[in-house]
Amino acid sequence: GPPVLDGQGLSTVDIVAATGIDLGAALWGVDTDEAARRVAAEPWVAFVEVDRRWPGTVEVWVRQRVATANAVDPTSAVALLDAEGTVLEHRARRLEDLPVVRVDRLGRIGTRMAGLSPLLRAAEAIEPGLGTWIVALVPSASGVLVELVGGAEAVLGLGEDYRDEFRSLATVLARVELACIVEIDVSLHASPVVRRDEVGCE
Repeated sequence: GPPVLDGQGLSTVDIVAATGIDLGAALWGVDTDEAARRVAAEPWVAFVEVDRRWPGTVEVWVRQRVATANAVDPTSAVALLDAEGTVLEHRARRLEDLPVVRVDRLGRIGTRMAGLSPLLRAAEAIEPGLGTWIVALVPSASGVLVELVGGAEAVLGLGEDYRDEFRSLATVLARVELACIVEIDVSLHASPVVRRDEVGCE
């Protein structure tokens, strides 16, 4: 397919190319339905409408998907996902400004990966100052785990939007030294539980 702007979707030039319409073609010969189908096949495209405007213009309206997370599999392969889990593109490296979610395997480009809703809701809820503490979001039997810098984990559980859990985590991180922490459980965000490494940190 056409190239994308680094993790930002399709450029105007890419969209025009995707329509398959030859510039200068007679307007009556343009198949707007086919052009719309071709553009809609692009993974970054969430919605497209193609209209003729007489005497000589074709208008293409596009709403693009927005990358919200890096999906990383056990081999460290990377894909960009939107908030619904649609695989937008496979990449050599992750985008630094997006959170990482760990997955068993990457889906094909243009497909929606199932079962990622809790991870993606959590990824959207990360507040700016907290991102530097977070290595990755990981699925677990209890919901969502957060791998923290230094090897500690935070248990978010299964939340609605994870904002309260992340606020609780931010409060704990502001008050504790991570070096001796094994786990921070904020699944009951009103009363977080911190588990320390009793052997290595006496």
